[in-house]
Amino acid sequence: MPTLLRELEFIGGMAALSIPLVLLSLAIPYAVLYMRDSRNEEHDPEIGLKSAMYFMFSLSIILILVGLTVIVIDFLMDEKGPAGAKSAGDFNEMQRLGAAMMVSGFAVGLFHLVVILGFTNDRRFPAARRVFLGWRLAIHSLVVLGAFTILVVQVFQKDVNWDKLKPVFGVLLVWTPSWLAHLILIRYYRSAPIPRLRRSPLED
Repeated sequence: MPTLLRELEFIGGMAALSIPLVLLSLAIPYAVLYMRDSRNEEHDPEIGLKSAMYFMFSLSIILILVGLTVIVIDFLMDEKGPAGAKSAGDFNEMQRLGAAMMVSGFAVGLFHLVVILGFTNDRRFPAARRVFLGWRLAIHSLVVLGAFTILVVQVFQKDVNWDKLKPVFGVLLVWTPSWLAHLILIRYYRSAPIPRLRRSPLED
């Protein structure tokens, strides 16, 4: 029990420290969307709602990827042997943690996606979708760049310890395909219709 309490206190402290960063990561895309919408001839009345919904949806996707990363790294680091042998179907602590994060992310993400598609004007005004897709792509790019850089630095060392490279491989195995999928979606969403800009009085 004391160990669990320490873990909960650590998680609570990290959550409190991350609140300003989380709010800033929502405020910046919203400000971009608001400024872009102010230039349009037809304004989006649900820009605030969709910003909040897409922000939570994006966090859910990242949570799923983090949980999957935990499971993949644990699988790569798992050493078979008498001391670490597990019965078939038995999950260790890290696998349970990763699975719980994925289930939570999937449930929250699915809820917000249903709200976005069923109760907002997302199809008519797709700007929020594109902005938060770019927001997720930026996070993916940072993760892939950081993991790949660490991998290259480790490979360039005189004595390469391949066991230390397994966590980096795990990160790249999960985040690189997702990064490529976001690149494809960015290309696809560029063909979506864009609301007309407001005409300048000088053009009348």
